[in-house]
Amino acid sequence: MHAPPFGDLPRGPGGHVSSTGPITSPFVQALAVSECPCMLLRLATSLGAQGGMSHPPALTRCRISQPAVPKLRGIYLRGSNACLQTSEWTVQLDPKFHEGASNLEQLVPFEECLQLHSTDSSVVKIPEYIMVTNNGRSFNIVVNPVNISSGLHYYEVYGIDCKAPWRGPIFRVPITVIKPIALLGEPPALTLPNLSFKSGHIERRFINVPIGASWLEVTMRTSGFDTPRRFFLDTVQICPLKRPIKWEAVVTFSSPSLKNFSLPVEGGLTLELSIAQFWSSGIASNEPTCVDFEIVFHGISVDHKIVTLDGSEAPMRIVARSLLASERLVPVATLNKVKTPYRPVECNLSSLPTSRDRLPSGKQIIALTLTYKFKLEDSAEVKPHVPLLNNRIYDNKFESQYYRISDSNKHVYSSGDVYPSYVKLSKGEYMLQLYIRI
Repeated sequence: MHAPPFGDLPRGPGGHVSSTGPITSPFVQALAVSECPCMLLRLATSLGAQGGMSHPPALTRCRISQPAVPKLRGIYLRGSNACLQTSEWTVQLDPKFHEGASNLEQLVPFEECLQLHSTDSSVVKIPEYIMVTNNGRSFNIVVNPVNISSGLHYYEVYGIDCKAPWRGPIFRVPITVIKPIALLGEPPALTLPNLSFKSGHIERRFINVPIGASWLEVTMRTSGFDTPRRFFLDTVQICPLKRPIKWEAVVTFSSPSLKNFSLPVEGGLTLELSIAQFWSSGIASNEPTCVDFEIVFHGISVDHKIVTLDGSEAPMRIVARSLLASERLVPVATLNKVKTPYRPVECNLSSLPTSRDRLPSGKQIIALTLTYKFKLEDSAEVKPHVPLLNNRIYDNKFESQYYRISDSNKHVYSSGDVYPSYVKLSKGEYMLQLYIRI
């Protein structure tokens, strides 16, 4: 029995399935694949020996009796370093049968001949055929993004059953490549002229931030409209083992004019810039908005990001460097914060008794409560800081943390966790309790 292909639905640039394609009846699908072996394919993707970068393995499962979209990440290349060379990836296909499968009747005779396809053979190179047995099979994927244009690119590698091609793709390996725009000049600059915007239109660019850059200046010039326009600007930089660097702003132009912005960046990372006109902005007018966008990178690096003066030490020397171009530096120092170390006056370590405080491995969670006391001679803004614990979540050895600031009457003024904040306190004595789950 032959059924129409149901694995070739149209896909967008991010791999999502379009809802405009035909949908085959589930009953027809069940009849068509009733004679196919019922098992799972475990697909693992890892960087091969010839690659130049280190990436975590991706893991996904799919039914071999019907096409499926991988649920987890496949191959992901982001940044200029990842796009300057060819990388080779190893994909492992491991069939997984049901628990009651017979060794002689199902496992030993199992063979599946798959024909591999690539959506762009000039960038993604793969073998033509592979034979998958009950022991599994691996094959290599070579990704060469050197000659592609800058921007977001999405590719796929998928396997088709040679005996029953009507079943559609048996598995898919998603490949996403983000190649940023390389900048030249002193200072490095990027010009995006004559961008046309209508209601809901989005322009997105990926830019390679030069090493040594610490901030950028944006000039946005609008023209060609007769009613007020509202824009949303957003930038994101993904930092390894850190929170992403995000910046966003909402800008309104009542008439054609020019506006300037500045925002911090980190050198050596890819900057994702998004410019969008609000869906309700200019909806009553047919005139598009013409935008000229200019970005200029600047950078001054110092050897001490946080300067702390100690009366027992000699004056501190701060060295500033500019790696991109000549910059004008006007240093200003303001002494408006005092850092005072405190020791706990009370310590309590206890094992939590309830079953909800026990990990699946059987380990019981321990609670540590530290009590600190401090006195203010005048009103001030206070922010608790625990260097070992603050601003660390997933890379922290401790499970969680919580603090609370109160007075002698047990009136709570502030509380927080991994990201402490300032609180304004009056003159008096206060107590800080720090609760840590180990």
